[in-house]
Amino acid sequence: MERQDDWCVKDVMHTIIQRNKQLAKNHVSNIIMEVPVNEETVKQGLIDLAHFMEKHGDKYMPIFERLHSDLIAIQKRNELRDFANYKGSFWVGFAPILKLK
Repeated sequence: MERQDDWCVKDVMHTIIQRNKQLAKNHVSNIIMEVPVNEETVKQGLIDLAHFMEKHGDKYMPIFERLHSDLIAIQKRNELRDFANYKGSFWVGFAPILKLK
């Protein structure tokens, strides 16, 4: 059998690096697609980012501010949804009286 020693280390390393970049890209995109964006996950993100900022400084403050504003927006939307559900269920009982369908 003939032995193949005519491979180039540079080419092999390039192939490995490109393959790992693609795997990492696929992994990150899968993680992003699987995490639901809700009040709990945003709160956990704020906690995790706060711990990260303790170690690495305030240069990540814009991300923290954005997550905080997203959390406030989610909380307001949930409050409005709860209010609408409550008011909607309240008026359903009066539908026969008000002749609503």
